[in-house]
Amino acid sequence: MRPQWSAAHVFVAPAGQEVRFEPYGASLIVAPYNYPVNLLFAPLVGAFAAGCNAMLKPSEISVATEKLL
Repeated sequence: MRPQWSAAHVFVAPAGQEVRFEPYGASLIVAPYNYPVNLLFAPLVGAFAAGCNAMLKPSEISVATEKLL
């Protein structure tokens, strides 16, 4: 995203303010075997909302859910 510029306070008149939107970083989401879909996608929504990229690792015990995803 482009930085957003805004006017500075009167006391620092020649200066300007800039807001930069930067993501927090990468996240690894590991799902357990008991609720694989819910506990995999709930943190994924928060990671995408923060602008992060996410790597998903489903459980190796729940093979049918892994094939579905």
